[in-house]
Amino acid sequence: MPFTVTPATFLRSLMVAGALAALCGCQTKILPDPNDPATVTAGDRPDAIHRLLSATGNTLGERLAKREIDESQFESMKTDYAASLVKEMKVDPTKVDPAKAWEVGDAYRAAKEWSTAAEFFKISVPYAKKRNDYDRFVNDSLWLAECQCHLKKVPDAIENVRATFDSPPAAKAPILTGTLLCVVPAGEGQGDDVQLGKLLQDAVGQSMQTIVDPKTDAGKSFLIARTVQVRNALGLAVDLFRKAGRSDLANAAEQRRLSQFS
Repeated sequence: MPFTVTPATFLRSLMVAGALAALCGCQTKILPDPNDPATVTAGDRPDAIHRLLSATGNTLGERLAKREIDESQFESMKTDYAASLVKEMKVDPTKVDPAKAWEVGDAYRAAKEWSTAAEFFKISVPYAKKRNDYDRFVNDSLWLAECQCHLKKVPDAIENVRATFDSPPAAKAPILTGTLLCVVPAGEGQGDDVQLGKLLQDAVGQSMQTIVDPKTDAGKSFLIARTVQVRNALGLAVDLFRKAGRSDLANAAEQRRLSQFS
């Protein structure tokens, strides 16, 4: 039987750990579990949700790396866990701390509850922009755009992605990745493929403007991934233009791709 991680499973493991500590003579007082939905206060729920979702994601990621589960099982188990988590720890969008709204939005996004996730990202995006927190602004704008595509609001999604183009070069790294892997797959086939193709081309330009330190592991990884993503993005733009009957744009995009990688 496949192993399924649930909030109850996680909490039971904490209880077992506490019991073992007591049997071993540990005299430290056991405090209330800060992740227990029954004891977590409303203000602390975003942090608790983020901790539990991250811990479970790491656990499932390790199982994926060990080939104990495949990609589809990984996605399904993470989605199921996130759905059960947000159900237990309900957070009111009108009362959430704007600085923590992205944590809740990320959980609803993982649960594929796109409409609710969008509500929280609509709080976190302007908050991050107001504080010049470009890392959060770029990432949350991309996640909001993905949600909007799933909600069949592709023009709004494209607008939110393009809003990230004014970010400093050091903050542009997620733009192409999010556009290629999340936004466009969720939005294609809804009548806006030409605009999505153009968005991909412009996102490539944003990626080329990104400044990273090539001496760091993160910088090296970005530069390696960028080459692959640029090729894939330009190829997908060609496909989108052709499906939309725009052979002129498709041919131009193909020439750009060939000239860049010939």
